[in-house]
Amino acid sequence: MKKQLLILLAVILAMASSTPAWAYDFSAVAPSGQTLYYNIVSGSAQVTYQNSSYPRYSNLTGALTIPSSVTYNGTTYTVTSISNYAFSGCIGLTSVTIPNSITSIGNSVFQDCRALTSVTIPSSVTSIGYYAFSGCTSLTSVTIPNSVTTIDLGVFSGCTGLISVTIPNSVTSIGQSAFRDCTGLTSVTIPNSVTSIGQFAFCDCTGLTSVTIPNSVTSIGFGAFEGCTGLTSVTIPNSVTSIGSSAFRFVRYIEYYGNATGAPWGAISMNGVTDGDFVFSNTDRDTLIAYIGAGGAVTIPSSVTTIGNYAFRDCFGLTSVTIPNSVTSIGSGAFEGCTGLTSVTIGSGVTSIGNYAFDGCSGLTSVTIPNSVTSIGNSAFYGCSGLTSFTIGSGVTSIGVRALGDCTGLRNIISKAVYPPTASDNTFENVPPYCKLTVPCGSLQYYQVTPLWNTQFPLMEENCNPDGIDDTEVGDVKVYAANGMIYISSTLPTETTIFDITGHQVATFTAEAASIPLPVGVYLVKIGAYPARKVVVIR
Repeated sequence: MKKQLLILLAVILAMASSTPAWAYDFSAVAPSGQTLYYNIVSGSAQVTYQNSSYPRYSNLTGALTIPSSVTYNGTTYTVTSISNYAFSGCIGLTSVTIPNSITSIGNSVFQDCRALTSVTIPSSVTSIGYYAFSGCTSLTSVTIPNSVTTIDLGVFSGCTGLISVTIPNSVTSIGQSAFRDCTGLTSVTIPNSVTSIGQFAFCDCTGLTSVTIPNSVTSIGFGAFEGCTGLTSVTIPNSVTSIGSSAFRFVRYIEYYGNATGAPWGAISMNGVTDGDFVFSNTDRDTLIAYIGAGGAVTIPSSVTTIGNYAFRDCFGLTSVTIPNSVTSIGSGAFEGCTGLTSVTIGSGVTSIGNYAFDGCSGLTSVTIPNSVTSIGNSAFYGCSGLTSFTIGSGVTSIGVRALGDCTGLRNIISKAVYPPTASDNTFENVPPYCKLTVPCGSLQYYQVTPLWNTQFPLMEENCNPDGIDDTEVGDVKVYAANGMIYISSTLPTETTIFDITGHQVATFTAEAASIPLPVGVYLVKIGAYPARKVVVIR
């Protein structure tokens, strides 16, 4: 029993003498009169805290001066760093002077020091840790020295009183949430040294009215300026190749690159932007902007290949869009809810239009789907009540459920497809029954026997008078030119060969019907075994 008591006593003593995780090596009085705590790390002194309770220094108030050196047990140590959380939660701390001996400021060092109004960061500091000044709501200005290369995660997030910040040319990246919720910040100058702006870097900086992004920047992160509702001018340079999802969400007015004249709030031009991460190609909503101001237009550069899902969803001020030939697909909901959109030009490279792509674009009056498109998604133009004319390209093979549903203003549908595209019973839901459907010459017979197409609308065949020199038909085969194409239709598959005026063969095939795109010129069309060759002119 006695032996057991001795063992228990030894355990208790060992526990009492063990070093807690927050232990410090010694304490000393600072030049400003407060007691600070230190650890000896690699022969230098690191400012730390007394215990792990919050705040770390319960009685620390007023102005603090951290010494450049401190003496303990007869040895003088240079103070080179401030440990993580050292002064976090010190709500009575009003100012801090950091000596030139300090090279690093740890994570969350001054987090939630709500009375802190002034900090002097010396040029010896090379790194400032995550959330170092986060929540310092009374901090009004900060000068970051040239020795710092990165403004890290959340360093000044929640500094609602911050109205001025100087970012030196040494900084190459602005990290995630670096200035998030700095609602008092009215302007920021990003130096030419910066190459990337991180996710949510200036998110919800509602006081920001102007931002200039230098030509050095190549990427703007997810939500970088999301919620900056006061921004009236943003210039995105040619150097930017990647813009994150929601990067400018809720930015109401964005001026045209280069201050072009025109509508009150101009337009946005994405000069030089390529199809990188999140740029017109992600699956999240609001790839670029949620709102563009009145009179806005979007010019998408030829470097972009994909317009991603919900890219411009709810851009109710957007009035016109030009989609270049480089784009091959328009994502789901890409322009959904753009009620102010009155004009859209779809490039000849687009092969698919996603579900809900233009859903609710009630301002559109006329849409032409290029011949390159093969599929139009479900509800792609649903609720486009202002549409009066809709042209279906010759390459379209499928039109989705309710693709033109509730297009109550439609009066004319022109199909360039020789064979009726597949469609569902409600593809044209609530389209007026008196809307006319015009089909290619020679294709009326196919539409007349295809369900939905043969009952939905009055059918008309386009003018079959051939645009050529020879007006006679070859046997029972119809051959004519229109819209930069040579159209051929017959009752049976027929071998057909097309020659240019010099006699060179440019196409040969066997089919009942075909549409062949060719340059402007005169062509000879030979049909099967018939000796005659039909002369066709594409104008």
